[in-house]
Amino acid sequence: MPAQLLVRAPRGRNRVTALLHGTSLLEVRGALPAPGDVVDLDGLRAFSLPAALAACPPRFFRRRPVDARAALALVRDPSDLLARLLAGVAGRLAAAFRDAGRDRMADELAAAMRGGNGRIGRLLMNLMLTAAGYPWTVIPVERRDAYMTALEKASVGREIGPFTDFLAELAAPTGSASAWAEGSRGTAESA
Repeated sequence: MPAQLLVRAPRGRNRVTALLHGTSLLEVRGALPAPGDVVDLDGLRAFSLPAALAACPPRFFRRRPVDARAALALVRDPSDLLARLLAGVAGRLAAAFRDAGRDRMADELAAAMRGGNGRIGRLLMNLMLTAAGYPWTVIPVERRDAYMTALEKASVGREIGPFTDFLAELAAPTGSASAWAEGSRGTAESA
């Protein structure tokens, strides 16, 4: 039994109501979760775990690391949480990219947020590549089968060489793909 239960309400009065056995209710003013972010727990409407974790302030993770780890261990699909976290900053990132004249990056970001896990993964891959100084990399439709084969070898077989070779061909200037991939060869454990 938690010592205190937090109750969000649009007209909350930010007050504590003491209960038996050293427990209490903390009623706070706050927006209710969206219908898709609510789960029913024996008649009690609560935030879904991914929505609750995304709504937690950073200090929760610093002050309550054991509770945070326990909650994170219960997340079944991390992409649900990742999508919520990225959605919180996606609009600001897209605007910043547009302000910097990087409309293509802003469009990719918007498409990733609409398109789900694969697009979010490619967006994160591109953000990491550009942070390392490589160009924004687009997977051509005609190379999709080769991409999926290399990705499968990396994710299931833990053989990342074919995937880095594939990315090197797309990201590096003509003739320098092998030098780009040379430092990335190995297995997933060494990457």
